[in-house]
Amino acid sequence: MLAQGVLDTNNLVGTPWLLHHAWPGSELVLLDDVGHTVSAASMQEVLIGATDRFALRG
Repeated sequence: MLAQGVLDTNNLVGTPWLLHHAWPGSELVLLDDVGHTVSAASMQEVLIGATDRFALRG
């Protein structure tokens, strides 16, 4: 799973989009209200959800 904040001025959204399309089976989540941080509530929600899904597969 790839999570990218669209307000991240250090990393263009095109880079994770290209990676997502080159990586079969990947999921790309774009967060409109986040920049380059994991402390935002919406980013934490996405990342915790992803790790929970991985834990359930185990």
